[in-house]
Amino acid sequence: MMPRGLERCPEPEHVYYDHVAQARMDSWSKGRVVLLGDACQAVSLLAGRGASMGAGGAFSPAEELARAVTVREGLERYEARWRPAVLER
Repeated sequence: MMPRGLERCPEPEHVYYDHVAQARMDSWSKGRVVLLGDACQAVSLLAGRGASMGAGGAFSPAEELARAVTVREGLERYEARWRPAVLER
């Protein structure tokens, strides 16, 4: 059955295939190490929000770290603020 199906497929130069996947982490930081940008916010290519997520995702950790008493607090607040938006995409 498979050979018959493959015979009906278009030639490779006429086929476009891409695989998009997203790894989900329990936490975006451990100690003083943090995932930023596409390392933790690679939303679907179909969502159309890559540039805005990138700009906001760069500004938000800096803002939260500047307001926090500790690095850990700042990173936790950054993740709490951004994770819901990323998971929704």
